[in-house]
Amino acid sequence: MGATVNDDNQKRPFAPWGENDHPEADDDTDARWKWSLEANYVTGGKLESELEQSSSIEHRAFIQQVDDPIAHVDFDDVIDPDSGDVHPTVVSILNQIGRTFTEISQSETGIHAIYYGELPDNVPQAGWDLDDKPFGTNEDVPSVEIYDRRRALVVTGNHVRGTPAGIHEWGSDGLRELLKENDQLIETDVSKPSDDYEDFDVRSCVD
Repeated sequence: MGATVNDDNQKRPFAPWGENDHPEADDDTDARWKWSLEANYVTGGKLESELEQSSSIEHRAFIQQVDDPIAHVDFDDVIDPDSGDVHPTVVSILNQIGRTFTEISQSETGIHAIYYGELPDNVPQAGWDLDDKPFGTNEDVPSVEIYDRRRALVVTGNHVRGTPAGIHEWGSDGLRELLKENDQLIETDVSKPSDDYEDFDVRSCVD
């Protein structure tokens, strides 16, 4: 899908080639904004043609589906708008889980690293602040989100020099350690129950 900015200044996927009154959309709702509608998806070649013809579309939007093998590490407010410096934690994280294709976000203050990979089963997505104060002249504190499931991401193709030109698989061990370090990994205890519960009788709770 294409991506544009709507009236409330939010980035949202938009398909100008779609039907605004598609029968699968809600009444009084423009179906071209419905990113779960399969009819709004087109090939890369078709999208390139639409990008050339429509000045309202600024970037591609990648719609992450449940069965896609792609995962994203999405950094926000990590590039100083004035100096262009990058928060050092970004480099540290990419070194820990492995280098891959990396781009500068639409705002030019964020970074997307795109991988092949899956999060641990008990981690639907992860996210945390990288600092307790804004970096450079940004207004918000730098942060990171990691996800591998249903999501919409605006893709710029503004490749960060020094990172691979292709998408690579992330290092699962490095990722697990990163999640653990930042309290994002839920450890499950499958050991034998405590002896304190040996006399527990559920029937005693029933009148």
